[in-house]
Amino acid sequence: EFAPQPIAGIPDDNVQCDEFPNDGFSEFDLTINDVIIINGEPNVFLEYYITLAEAEAGLNPILNPATFINTIPSYQIIYAKLEEITLGCYDIVPLVLQVDQVPSVTDPVMDYFLCDNDGDGIEDFDLTSWDSEILNTLINVTLTYHNTQADADANINVIATPAVYSSSGEEIWFRVENVAGCVTVRSFNLVLGLVPVYTEVLEFDQCDDDVLDGFTEFDLNSQNSTITGGNSNLTVSYYLTQLDADTATAPLSIPYTNTVNPELIFVRVESNTTGCYGTFAMELEVIAPPDIFMPLPLEYCDQDNDGFGEFTLT
Repeated sequence: EFAPQPIAGIPDDNVQCDEFPNDGFSEFDLTINDVIIINGEPNVFLEYYITLAEAEAGLNPILNPATFINTIPSYQIIYAKLEEITLGCYDIVPLVLQVDQVPSVTDPVMDYFLCDNDGDGIEDFDLTSWDSEILNTLINVTLTYHNTQADADANINVIATPAVYSSSGEEIWFRVENVAGCVTVRSFNLVLGLVPVYTEVLEFDQCDDDVLDGFTEFDLNSQNSTITGGNSNLTVSYYLTQLDADTATAPLSIPYTNTVNPELIFVRVESNTTGCYGTFAMELEVIAPPDIFMPLPLEYCDQDNDGFGEFTLT
């Protein structure tokens, strides 16, 4: 009896992207190659084997080809055997299984925190400032930012201006894709910190000292309890300029002697927890004592010569 030799079709390489932790192993559905390999041949059955010798001998076929995990990391050749059911004539073709690594990004270790110093409930976040931390020396990859995981997975609705992204706080998803088309999707949080609550002291008056020249020492810290309301989580510091207050540069030494009268200084109130702060201007003014004059002596005629008399001091 004669049976024609089946001719198997040559399957495409089966390429998968790895998943964490990039160990070179992945699950393959070998059956997606069945139609190509069977190649329209009638009266045949198809089996997959790990080695050529096993395929030729018909030993140890892969039992679950729809959920096969490669046994050699990253790159492996297995063998498809197309066999005629009558006389057992067969053809064997190789099938390449390849596992490409996904980008090994670095997850941000903390939230992206900005203080809402103007108190409007929104700030501009520079998402690109996280590029170097996320990529961590990765090259030949594309990094995009998205508002949802679904958008990142599908690579749609990319945030168009990530360097100036206005937000009141949310979860941001980033997608990193390499030249092999493998993708890693992760997220981090945008957090908006509030300016601390405090009381502005707009004017600090101090009486002039013994030398009436309009200059005296101010114990600026004496205003701290009023400003903070007794909140020990707030730190108060004092500066000559608004810029110094904003940058916390060159705080005034205390006690502070004014240089002009009145003098405007700037107060910074900062949260010890978040680092968010507010500022306000405080006017220092030295108040001169009132002018007084030496009055004329008060005289009393001592009718009884006892040395005592009644004086109207007013």
